[in-house]
Amino acid sequence: MTTISINAPRRGRPKKSPIAMLKTQVWFQAVSLISGKSAYQLEKYFHPEQVRRGESWVIRPRRWDRYRNGVMEPKDVMGGLIDQVEAVAPSSAYWFRMPLWKAIETIPLSQEQIDAQLMSLEAEVMTVLFMPKTEFGQARHPFGDKESQQLIEIGSFDALAAAILLVRESETLRSAELRTLVLATYRALQQSIAECPPLQTLHGKLFNYLDSAFPEELFVHKNKRMDVVVFTKGYWQVDWPKNDDIAPLNEVTKKTLTVKESPHVPT
Repeated sequence: MTTISINAPRRGRPKKSPIAMLKTQVWFQAVSLISGKSAYQLEKYFHPEQVRRGESWVIRPRRWDRYRNGVMEPKDVMGGLIDQVEAVAPSSAYWFRMPLWKAIETIPLSQEQIDAQLMSLEAEVMTVLFMPKTEFGQARHPFGDKESQQLIEIGSFDALAAAILLVRESETLRSAELRTLVLATYRALQQSIAECPPLQTLHGKLFNYLDSAFPEELFVHKNKRMDVVVFTKGYWQVDWPKNDDIAPLNEVTKKTLTVKESPHVPT
């Protein structure tokens, strides 16, 4: 008698999106740096009723440890944890909600959706990409070497989001020339992004994801192309920030990537 075994699909939680994991980790780093507090201290402050401590033991849910490791994502709802943390750690919500996270998704986008995301970016980036608004709307500047250099000089996360959205536009337009230019723009932006404190231990994960999701294209024939993944890890290890402990800071501004004084989260 022949026995046929059928392997039923395993039940369990769906695999977490790498963007959701990275977004949560970056947000945690920003909160920790702004407040100067560890995962345990943040949990004790925001969820004191869930932390019990004796003379030689501590029982706590380790929720903030999971945020730090990217295995749990806070729900972004009005009045929820993101807003509660923002009230005492100003500018922290930006790191969870910044346009970059939506820009680097790999779901297909129409030209109208790409334009809508580009128009949601900061004013300095908008000035590079769009002509002045008229009664007929707002037309795009052609993207060339000048615009590429302007994005590189801005050096912000919105500038990176613009570069990635233009990579996606190159797929819609099937433009190898545009793709080559904006991928070069992305690579030139990497160092300023890597130097931003919340990314100093996480920029490797971000760039590895982007390198895999948006590869170079090699045209071996006019009707044939090949994806070529260029990983940047080899050269960022030499001159870029190392994954060492980061000294606590108070506030990291989203535009200039500099530090400004603001009150610490109360104990």
